[in-house]
Amino acid sequence: MNRILLSIGLIFSVIPLFAQEPVDKVMYRFTYKTDFVNDTTLRDSLGHYQYAHDEMALDVGTKVSKFYSMLWVKYDEWLDYTIKHGGEHTKDHPEPKRGSVLWTSYYNYPEGKHTTLYYSLNNLIRTEDPITPIAWTITGDTCSILGYPCTRAEADYLGRHWTVWYTEDIPISQGPWQLGQLPGMILKAADSRRQWMFTAIGMEQLDEKENICLDKKWKKYELMPKKKFYHWRRTTTPDDMIKALNASGVKVTFSTEDGGEYPPEEYRKEFMSPTPFNPIDLSE
Repeated sequence: MNRILLSIGLIFSVIPLFAQEPVDKVMYRFTYKTDFVNDTTLRDSLGHYQYAHDEMALDVGTKVSKFYSMLWVKYDEWLDYTIKHGGEHTKDHPEPKRGSVLWTSYYNYPEGKHTTLYYSLNNLIRTEDPITPIAWTITGDTCSILGYPCTRAEADYLGRHWTVWYTEDIPISQGPWQLGQLPGMILKAADSRRQWMFTAIGMEQLDEKENICLDKKWKKYELMPKKKFYHWRRTTTPDDMIKALNASGVKVTFSTEDGGEYPPEEYRKEFMSPTPFNPIDLSE
């Protein structure tokens, strides 16, 4: 049986759109093919993970950087266009693929911190952590990515062991997510469990033609200690979320594919257990 949301269709699938506030200018944009495991218990017949996919962008500014789902940006732009033109799909503007990563990471905002915005179980959560040193070991192995010569490095960071490939031909000490602090740009990264993998597929030099933005409703994201957020995320069920929404006056109901009610056993199976949670940061 598949879940069908009757009364608030997009509430679980679309990241809220707010007006945005610029905090820096984009100097460079790197795009990464992103593959990750959301549910570590799901394996195929050969024991391989079932991967989710996204296309992440890293906007590098003069002081602040932002790492986010480019697929969600494209989907939100399409949704905005569709709503403005009567809500009808057209061949000229087909519905694009939605993103899979429901968080956005800021480097050095506020100054000296990593900030992550989560859209999780219909809640807006913000966590902040100090930028800490990463003790890389450079192995000397080399390869080529996007035509750039790259060197291999490894480090333990926030609960995972990372292997990355960086190029000194791009003298920017950053990379996907919070990875960085090497003498060049990280173009490829994977943790040892093969649960999070990033591979650069594009680079643009924007020279301050676009802004790095925060939501103007930044403070609407509840600032929460990471440990508390992780506990909430690991223990909260869809049923808890439905009850909270109904209590707030937003009527939410689910039905089976044929429009009927879920039998109690099926409902418990579908909605009364926490949904999979495999964060990239395993420090808590």
